[in-house]
Order: sequence, then C-alpha cells, then structure tokens
Amino acid sequence: RYSALLECSLAATNTLESPAASHWERLLGTEKGLLLSLSEDGDSESPSPLSQLNELLQSDKTVRHLAVDDVLLLCVLFFSLLPKEKRGSLSDETRLKKALIIAVQRLDVREQKHFTGKCKNIAEKVERIFSMLNTLGDARCNMKQFRNLFFQRDPTKQSVYVPLVKQVVGAANYP
Repeated sequence: RYSALLECSLAATNTLESPAASHWERLLGTEKGLLLSLSEDGDSESPSPLSQLNELLQSDKTVRHLAVDDVLLLCVLFFSLLPKEKRGSLSDETRLKKALIIAVQRLDVREQKHFTGKCKNIAEKVERIFSMLNTLGDARCNMKQFRNLFFQRDPTKQSVYVPLVKQVVGAANYP
C-alpha cells in the first residue's frame, strides 16, 4: 500500500548519502546564481551567461568546482531556456568554445578520449556540441507556439482543448 512512498523516501535517502551530493549541490548553487544574475529588464551591465560560464571555466582549479561536463550541462540549460539575444554575443560563444577546448586539452588522455568519442579533433567536437546547442535553442523558439492546450475562441463560450499532437501535425501540414 505504501510502497511508492517508501521507494521515494529510500531514493531521497540514497541521494543525500551519495558522495557526489555535495558536488550536485554546488552545481545547483552555481546554476541558481547564474539564473539570478540574468536581468529581467535587459540591463546591459550584467555579463551574459556564456561569458559567466567562460569565467567559471577559466578560474583557478582550486576555486573552480566545475568540470567540463558541468559547464556543458549549464550550456544545455542556457541554450534551452534563453532566446539567442539573451545568451550572449557570438564573441562570447567563441571565447567559451576556446576555453572548453583548452579545458579538454588539460584533461588526461582517458578523459579526453571519453569526451571526443569517435571524433579525433577536440575543436571539431566542441563545434558539433555548440551546433547541437544552437539547434536546441532554435527548436525551443519554434515550439513556443504550442505552449497552450486550451484556447478561448470566443469570450462567451467555453475554452476548447486542442491536443499537442494535433497542433504539431496541423502546423506541419498547414504552415
């Protein structure tokens, strides 16, 4: 009867007892700090998220608690959440790419092999990653039109439910 509750509490206990829990807490804190630094009113004085990630990646290893994988996770977050103009300029993106290449080159051979996979060139792999990240950001912008499932056709009538699949198929067939 209470098996689901017991499973959830056991999962929470195991997670909190994990040796990597402090790492994930620091990463979550970094994510929250970066998200809070984004200004809602378009303040141009605050640095872009990509330049902030670049600074975090280039900081001293004793101060920095972010690995290359962590920076890539934060990139996925920013590319999926923010429109292109809020992420940063093309030069910010280029500087972050260069910093990632340098950070990967500093890794030992086994970790470099894990990062690059079948791709031999680190710079080519970083370019592919950022190409996928930009595609992810573009897909998010294109999917904004499917945000609502209920539509009010007329103020005097009840809202109409339009399933997401029907909206996507309709947009694909009738652009």
